[in-house]
Amino acid sequence: MSLKYEPGRVQAGLHTAVTLGPLYSALPHESVQSVALRTGATAAQLLSWNPDLASLFASTGANGSAALAVDQQICVLPSPCTA
Repeated sequence: MSLKYEPGRVQAGLHTAVTLGPLYSALPHESVQSVALRTGATAAQLLSWNPDLASLFASTGANGSAALAVDQQICVLPSPCTA
């Protein structure tokens, strides 16, 4: 089976990662909170868009202030424009 890239159409199967938006690479000493401030999102939004981070933080009891791994890929969604 071959997959064809079609913008705007998502094809995902079981255990397939789907990127919702651009990826941000964490810098040294960054946390979910600092990435949220940098990108204009909330920590809760980042955790909801990145379930791998949410489960990591839930298992460690962290509240979003723990340091992320350098180059950790985080999905960030742009803020919608308001006119």
